[in-house]
Amino acid sequence: MGFTRKNPTPPASQNAVCPKCGHARDGALDSLQTDSGEEVHKDDCTICAKCDAILIFQSDLTMVEMTQDEFDGLPADNQEALRHVQELNRKYSPFYSPSS
Repeated sequence: MGFTRKNPTPPASQNAVCPKCGHARDGALDSLQTDSGEEVHKDDCTICAKCDAILIFQSDLTMVEMTQDEFDGLPADNQEALRHVQELNRKYSPFYSPSS
């Protein structure tokens, strides 16, 4: 499931912050929707563009870092998809910083 921007310039108040490195997610909560038009929900995942952490949205749409046990509990195809997105992030994100 991919994500597309719904609102490319959200107000700063809509920004979410990565709990691992503090990087502002630039409107992740209100400006993203899935390719099928669904809004972001509890337990949906995203990846921090700066530190590459896999993050999970909570019921209040704050984010927490996914634990290794949670990752290991995902179906193999979901694990592969997340690893692929991390690989793309490392190659193409202008924010990526491996020291984060």
